[in-house]
Amino acid sequence: MDLGMTEAAKQMNVSEDCLCYWENGRNEPCLFQYPAIIAYLGYYPFEHETESFGGKIKRYKCENGLSNEKLAKMLEVDEGTIPNWEKVKLCRSSGISNMFFRLSQKMPLTKRYFLELNKDWM
Repeated sequence: MDLGMTEAAKQMNVSEDCLCYWENGRNEPCLFQYPAIIAYLGYYPFEHETESFGGKIKRYKCENGLSNEKLAKMLEVDEGTIPNWEKVKLCRSSGISNMFFRLSQKMPLTKRYFLELNKDWM
């Protein structure tokens, strides 16, 4: 392995073999590994839209390595609610706004991100 692969694996807290598997399509990263991958790359590498309410929810999950189950538990909603929100293009519910405000108190959710998410229903 070259030194670049060694350093990349170290920064992402995975083995060099794991990176090789990802590169060769033998395996894919797990959701909990996404934050380290995004930090290493320095950009958001996923190709889904991120401008709608649902797209922002999906991006938030990826950036924080959260499954639907974990995010639902944090927001105190049913697990099936999260994928339904991901389908929403525009949301005008103050109840959802309040849930994300509670989430911002529990996790390092930047004020800018919260305002971006919140503008969809203001």
